[in-house]
Amino acid sequence: MSQTTTSKQRKNVSVDFENLAVPKGRASSVSAQTIVDENPDFAVRRAPVQRRGTHVALVKVSWWDVFKATIFGTKNLKRHLAATVEWAEVEGSHAEFFDEGENWYKLIVSAYKREGREFIPVRCVLDTGCSQGNIISTKLAQRLGFSDSDYLPLTPREENGGMVATGHTHKVLGCIRVSWFSETSPKVFNNMRFLVSETADVDLVIGTRSIQKEKLLNPPNLMNEQKIHGLAKPSDKKRESLVHDIRTLEADKKKAEKGLEDTKEGTKEHAYAEKTLKKAKNALKIANWKLEIHDVGLDLKKNNSEKTQRALIDKKKGLEAKVGGKEKKEK
Repeated sequence: MSQTTTSKQRKNVSVDFENLAVPKGRASSVSAQTIVDENPDFAVRRAPVQRRGTHVALVKVSWWDVFKATIFGTKNLKRHLAATVEWAEVEGSHAEFFDEGENWYKLIVSAYKREGREFIPVRCVLDTGCSQGNIISTKLAQRLGFSDSDYLPLTPREENGGMVATGHTHKVLGCIRVSWFSETSPKVFNNMRFLVSETADVDLVIGTRSIQKEKLLNPPNLMNEQKIHGLAKPSDKKRESLVHDIRTLEADKKKAEKGLEDTKEGTKEHAYAEKTLKKAKNALKIANWKLEIHDVGLDLKKNNSEKTQRALIDKKKGLEAKVGGKEKKEK
């Protein structure tokens, strides 16, 4: 007698959202009402979500094997099955037909309602052909805690809709603001505007306007020459070090805040905790200024107009004066 069993295997992303925190710190850039922050609790890059793979396990079991198992137990039968099992792939489920590798345009990001701060892992597509705007599915909007009463009014252009890359227009019910971030970037996109759609096939769709405005993708390299579009930029070790310092200091500040909460007001411990928190905040402020100085220095190397160049020089001098004054005061 032969027996066939079928199993479906799926690999899921393991995300520790309790250890992720979205900072209340400085905004590195502002786009309309979408505020982009630097996330100090930058998580380690995680493996991408993979598609399901369906296989069939083929085993050969005789009636005599089953009879012995009922008398003497299933231990020997299990050994027999393990030794004779053969895995066969289901016809039509060949791996080459699926995108199992990483994809720059299909991401797993963490979305949350600004007030709730409950991070939910969702599928996000960067759609360079979507002129309708950013789109969120109604199911995800409900999971995040939004109701119909939370929907914001649509603009005339949003009411008319627009064609997406697939060639159809999404039916829009309203508008909400959602915050999100990716595990592969320190940036946090706060209060980004999304159109709620019943016809969205994925959780989130980032449209053309946001992709260009927030520089989420580089321009296409049609010449296949990296130097033209700068798609393969060398790593900036100095900046990486400064960002790492900010993440560390942000963690120190949170630890100091917790220490202050755990002490009784009016005690020596409370006074010491206040000083520790103040010191941590000042150190974080200095680190952020140093990162800005570094970025301004990079901008100065570009081919700017004379007016822009003077403004950058003045900005750098002002930041350097702030850092120098703050560090001197700390000593």
